[in-house]
Amino acid sequence: MITMKDIARELGINESTVSRALNNHPHVHPSTRERVAEAARRLNYRPNTLARSLATNRSYVVGLVISNIANLFFAEVTQGIEQVADANGYSVILCDTARDAAKEQRYLDLLASRQVDGIIFMSGRLPADTVAAIRNVKCPVVTISRDGASYGIPTVRINNRAEAARAVSYLINLGHARIGFISGQLDDAESGLPRLAGYKSALEDAGIPFDPCIVQEGDFTMESGMRACTRLLDAAPRPTAIFAANDEMAIGAMKALAQHGISVPKDMAVVGFDNTALARVVTPPLTTVAQPLRALGSTATEMLIRLMTGQGLRDTEVVLDCQLVVRSSCGGTGI
Repeated sequence: MITMKDIARELGINESTVSRALNNHPHVHPSTRERVAEAARRLNYRPNTLARSLATNRSYVVGLVISNIANLFFAEVTQGIEQVADANGYSVILCDTARDAAKEQRYLDLLASRQVDGIIFMSGRLPADTVAAIRNVKCPVVTISRDGASYGIPTVRINNRAEAARAVSYLINLGHARIGFISGQLDDAESGLPRLAGYKSALEDAGIPFDPCIVQEGDFTMESGMRACTRLLDAAPRPTAIFAANDEMAIGAMKALAQHGISVPKDMAVVGFDNTALARVVTPPLTTVAQPLRALGSTATEMLIRLMTGQGLRDTEVVLDCQLVVRSSCGGTGI
């Protein structure tokens, strides 16, 4: 087995310098760090994680608790998490809760028993019992797209209300006044309710009355988007545009419209939310609010690493910006 001593001998430097370079110590010259990394690759060096854990009293493992890995939102955020974790010498244990509160509790207990160095939580909501369970794990925790800041838990999120209002205002500026909304769960205080509030505020700013008959609740799945869209088509008068609270429901709505012989964007404009990979490949390509998905994951992981290594945080709540990506589902000619 190749050791740090072998790398040091190969490069003619101290073993302690190799150790600092491989462990991303800040006081290592970039050229030295690069030489050590290249030698480690060339010699096929593999760190002895058990020995490192015993020596440092750290596991170099991060726990990740999410709602549904099949949802592209979570999949793309997870990529951002894994990239930063791997670059800093951490492995990631993924726990998929399927939005089950009991599983959340079990997974938090499991991660605590495995003595992970930290946890990233982006599953479900944060009721009092979940907050208590997070505090009981006795290691740093960062939340993504959850209202952790109000409980003193560091968090990375977007402004859901403002970004939903941006999407609806875009449709209003295109001339639409009858805009249907497919929401997420309306008992979800983190994304479901704020996106509904943004929808309402954009209508109010434009002097358009709010009509609850053209708001249909979904659950962020494609199937729920299809069902909700079918109900919207029964409204009188029928909407001329649909805003869905995520891309999967928007694409489900587009499928339902096609089944009813309604052309997008000729007969109905559609806007989604997230900018997942599906938004770019569906026909027609979907106009959507682009969340910085990988940046949500990478930022949260960088915050967690600072906490795990005792560096502390300058800001315990980070709000990332989104942008509206215009494609042809509203008649635009964007990317």
